[in-house]
Order: sequence, then C-alpha cells, then structure tokens
Amino acid sequence: MKNQKRDFISEAIIEYDTLPAEEQGKMLVQVLEDQPYLMGFITNVAEEFSDTQHEALVESLLILTNAFISAGVPLGMVPALLIEEIIKLKTDVDEDSIEVEEVELSDSPKVFEDLRARAVLKSDLAEAKAEVQLSFNLMLDVIITSVERVVDYEISELEKAKK
Repeated sequence: MKNQKRDFISEAIIEYDTLPAEEQGKMLVQVLEDQPYLMGFITNVAEEFSDTQHEALVESLLILTNAFISAGVPLGMVPALLIEEIIKLKTDVDEDSIEVEEVELSDSPKVFEDLRARAVLKSDLAEAKAEVQLSFNLMLDVIITSVERVVDYEISELEKAKK
C-alpha cells in the first residue's frame, strides 16, 4: 500500500459535516475574507436556488478550499475577472442540446461528482426542475474551476521561484 493517493475532497466533506456549527461558521467567515469575489458570485445567484441549494453551493466552496488547505496546496484569492472568464467559457455551449443527465461540465469530474452528490443529500436538489439542476451544475463547476485555476497559477509561481 505504498503511494496510496489521498482523497482530500472526500476527507474535507467528512471533516466539514462533522464540525460543530460554530466551527463551520468560523470557516465561512474565513472564506468570506479570503474569497470575496467567489462569495459575491455565490450570493448574486442566491435567488435562482432554494435556500438549501444555495447553502450547498456555499458549503461546496468551504469544503473545496479546506481540501486544498489540508493538502498543503496554496490558494490565492480568485479574481472577479477570472470568474467572469470561466462563466463565459462554460456558457458558450448550445444549452438547448444539453440534458441534465448528460452534462459533463467539469474539468474535474471526481471533485464535481463528490460535491454534487453531497448537495443532493443535503438539499432539495434531487426534486428540482431540470433547469435548476443544470444551473446548479454550472455554478458548482464555475466554483471548482475558478479555485483550481488559481491553485494552478499559485503552484506555477512557486515552481518559477524555485528555479
């Protein structure tokens, strides 16, 4: 069992779900400070979703950032322009031809599936209309992609500094 990969997302989900409400609140405050543009983006789409669905999006960001922190991976602030760029990239698709079951939006399907499965369990997403599910999938993917692009940038900057 050497070199067994850790599943930081699954570990972060378990860790978050077992935290007391007070600790979850502290994590939320920290992410509000560290990721104001992503939190603003999530806040701006709140009306498109039920309270539990919106909460699942917020918690997905908390879990994702915690997974990178636990893995010792640097995570800088996601800029507003990057979020806009990713939204444009992800929405330049023919939406009429997409079925909810067939959507493979994410560049990170495992992370996407883990966070989406948690959202289905913790919210009323399973009962939502197809359009709401598709919108949720898109928002979740924008969050994941934004965070991962910043992480990629931070890692490349660290590697450049080592040379």
